[in-house]
Amino acid sequence: VLRVKAANSDGVWNEAGISVALAVEPPPWRTWWANLLYAVGMALLLGAVWFLQQRRILREATYKHRLELEVEERTAELNLRNGQLQDANRQLRDASITDPLTGLGNRRALYEVVGRLHAEAREAAPGSQPRFALMMVDLDRLKPINDQFGHEAGDRVLVQVAEVLRNVSRSTDHVVRWGGDEFLLLCRDLDITAAAELAERVRSSVSKQIFRVGEGAATRTSCSVGFAVFPFVPEVPDRSGWEESLAMADAALYQAKRLRNAWVGWRGTSRIRALDSLADAVERDATA
Repeated sequence: VLRVKAANSDGVWNEAGISVALAVEPPPWRTWWANLLYAVGMALLLGAVWFLQQRRILREATYKHRLELEVEERTAELNLRNGQLQDANRQLRDASITDPLTGLGNRRALYEVVGRLHAEAREAAPGSQPRFALMMVDLDRLKPINDQFGHEAGDRVLVQVAEVLRNVSRSTDHVVRWGGDEFLLLCRDLDITAAAELAERVRSSVSKQIFRVGEGAATRTSCSVGFAVFPFVPEVPDRSGWEESLAMADAALYQAKRLRNAWVGWRGTSRIRALDSLADAVERDATA
């Protein structure tokens, strides 16, 4: 609405004035279609922002998932390699403590067993000593078998002797190939009397065994056994180490070798010895 007032030449104003109604077109940026464009543009802008945000989140999730897969694959690969390495180390360790011919433990295995027994004894009671018997077994006539049938036959005899020793010993005992045709048994919680009984079982089992040496051939042999207990003097357990008991077992074996097909064992100042029975002696002479 345009309102107009006017005055004449005398300066008299027309207070009523006149009014003129006008219709003013809005500028293009204030029209309805402009507002619609603004709304559509804003919606498109918000949609683009949302789309880009979702795309970024998806890209990050994909990257994270790929990283997780790579980590899992790498972890699985490392676990596999660690497992293979542990298997290889275990095989190397087993090979280092196992006699390849008989499958028995070797000298290193014996030292590990003794160390473990001492550790268990200290855990049970500080300062205490384990108790066991050391029994050395030596075949009496392996060289004639090697000379007659060959060294491969001698190896077969050693394998079969190892099986005999496994059968006569207890599940808690440890059988070791000491070297050549010598074997050693470590028997836990075995006193001198029980050790003597085991020594007789070993001697008798070996002397009665028929050893297959191949191509239908068979032979027999006997063994000598020497043993000692640890602690060597039970009343004074700290008097000597287990190596001294091992040396005494070796000395007992030397005495038994002079008799053949016999066993000798001792502890402290007490000594016991078993010789061949007459029937065993006759049988031995007949197969010699």
